[in-house]
Amino acid sequence: MFNFDGSVAVVGAGPAGLAVAAELLDQGFNVVIYERHSEVGGVWDTENPGSPMYQSAHLISSRDRSAFRGFAMPADFPDYPTRNQQLTYLRDFARAKNLYAHIRFGAEVTCVDRAADAGWALTFRDNSRETVDALVIANGHLWQPRLPDYPGDFAGTTLHAVDYRSREQFEGHRVLIVGGGNSAVDIACDAAISAESATISMRRGYHFVPKHMFGIPTDVFGHGRLPLSTAMRQRVFGALVRLLVGDLQRFGVQKPDHPIMASHPIMNSQITHHLRHGDITAAPDVAYLRGDTVHFVDGSCDEFDMIVWATGYQPTIPFIAAEHLPSRAGAPDLFLRLMHRDYDDLFVAGLFEVDSSVNPTLSRQGRLIAAALRAACDCQAAELKSLKRSDLELLGNVRHVDTERHSIYIQEEAYRQAARRTLERLRVMASRCDCHVQAVGAAL
Repeated sequence: MFNFDGSVAVVGAGPAGLAVAAELLDQGFNVVIYERHSEVGGVWDTENPGSPMYQSAHLISSRDRSAFRGFAMPADFPDYPTRNQQLTYLRDFARAKNLYAHIRFGAEVTCVDRAADAGWALTFRDNSRETVDALVIANGHLWQPRLPDYPGDFAGTTLHAVDYRSREQFEGHRVLIVGGGNSAVDIACDAAISAESATISMRRGYHFVPKHMFGIPTDVFGHGRLPLSTAMRQRVFGALVRLLVGDLQRFGVQKPDHPIMASHPIMNSQITHHLRHGDITAAPDVAYLRGDTVHFVDGSCDEFDMIVWATGYQPTIPFIAAEHLPSRAGAPDLFLRLMHRDYDDLFVAGLFEVDSSVNPTLSRQGRLIAAALRAACDCQAAELKSLKRSDLELLGNVRHVDTERHSIYIQEEAYRQAARRTLERLRVMASRCDCHVQAVGAAL
């Protein structure tokens, strides 16, 4: 425990780092953002080495639900902004919040360790070192590709989705896309236009959710037009999707083995069009590879000359030792997916998947960090420790599919309620501190 009155380091100038830094600066904290690249934007900047973005990428949350707190997306953006519009928005946000003045570009953190006295010692690529009083890790979790391990060998070209950029890569190829997430479906739709043939292999059935319902962006309709409990919304929303999309099993798509909100939603209106027109063939999971032939678990097989592994990413924080960031159930063990349970000066922002837009939750995490630092004084040590040892309901009582991806999943409404209660409690704790107290921001 400590009485915080010092500097906060934020590692990463992507959406998480920018949102958190803006909230901390609004609360009067001294903030330095360390960014390895030469610009802000994180994964949305295709010039950033390792970015997984491709030309056809769009947000899967709508414009009006994808803004940081107090900074609306431009009204002339489409319902679902493009990757370039999202990048423009992030940079406009950084300029409006004067974040550039607090960013050190070309500062790649390679190691984080506990400082000798207090705080954190940061080592950079050039072997320079700095010590900070509090640390927010916001490096993102879409940098380390996850590759499958199927038996056999493939004679054609293979690449992970992280190396995919545009549909021109598919021209003249018989392409198999392996995966069932939003990127996999987007890439399959690109292949449907440019490839000689396009097949998507999914290990289970998924719900394909259209981006609009009755002319309204689906997330706006689902959250604003269905004021129901989570369980009732799950039933009603599932029925609407079945009504609007229909049964895709006759096109080779497997029947979903889970309720509609029990897995990360696939938001795509094009995939059903291409399936119905024969531009994309659906296949089950891969069984094994042999030469240019891929064998599937249902006994079928087909020939391909290119495979795209759209099999996701492994959340990693390579620059901090596991002893400082222990895991539970396959993910860092953090209170509210944010706060270290023992260190009051260590936070990990943005390490979550959510059923809605990421950006509003990132702003919420920034306010929580500010409040936690205000409450982190010796006189509140026992209560703060007790708070961070608790486990709050973050999934809206929805039982999710048991996959590694869902180990970091949250449900937006459940997280917002938990964050609001936590912020109120932190404010009360801060008000009782003997040290200097500053207000901790607007209500969530």
